[in-house]
Amino acid sequence: MRRLMREDGNHVEAKCVEFLIATGMRRGELCGNPRRGKAPLQADQITLEPDDETGEENGWVTLGGGGEDVEQTKNNGDRRVYVNASLAKEMRAIILSGQLPLGDKLLDNFKSARDRAGYPKNLVIHSLRHTRKELAPVVWTAPRWI
Repeated sequence: MRRLMREDGNHVEAKCVEFLIATGMRRGELCGNPRRGKAPLQADQITLEPDDETGEENGWVTLGGGGEDVEQTKNNGDRRVYVNASLAKEMRAIILSGQLPLGDKLLDNFKSARDRAGYPKNLVIHSLRHTRKELAPVVWTAPRWI
């Protein structure tokens, strides 16, 4: 599906789907929700930190706890999510360049790619949230349908 999105010229949206898969985040946590007055993810919520044992760089996303305009986590607590360093850097660059799509645009591109790929309509963007393993850092392989 990401390939189909890229073929349609939606490279940023394809990268956002990759990010949602890798982090298990909700679309609203990434893109915000303007109808509810919630801001999208900010670049400073993505940090790069060295691993205590190896010194290798890891990416982390901090969610929640940012005030009333920030999309809160389900239980309104703070949550830190692992993401590999290269993807963290790419997403920070997308955010800093102002290219992060609105949630509706991301959803429309996802649905279009899903339909072109022939997957059923019950494959929704929220399904990506449930592809993430809760261990971090991990080696992750995309499901066959992504």
